Amino acid sequence: LVKSVHGLDPDSADHMAALASGLYSLGRSAGVRFGDGGDVRQVVVELDSTLLFVSTAGSGTCLAVLAGREADAAVLGYEMAMLVKSVRPYLMTAPRQAAVEPPAMRP
Repeated sequence: LVKSVHGLDPDSADHMAALASGLYSLGRSAGVRFGDGGDVRQVVVELDSTLLFVSTAGSGTCLAVLAGREADAAVLGYEMAMLVKSVRPYLMTAPRQAAVEPPAMRP
């Protein structure tokens, strides 16, 4: 679920949301298997020309940021943490509800 995006078309934003969710899930699995099972703070993917940061942003929510290679990773990580801290209550996504089976049709 994409709540906000700047600079990406809707299809790219949806793709980014799916990538962020998958990376966050992989980070959680790595923490359970090889760490202490604590929360994922940040996942960073370093590409030739782009950096992708994914961090936890609340219950069931993560924040993904794409940056150019010239970006200062420490500053970007810090600014993401400050943003999340200030807007966390507004970023939470409610859990999905189970589908309710429709009542039987009467003849």
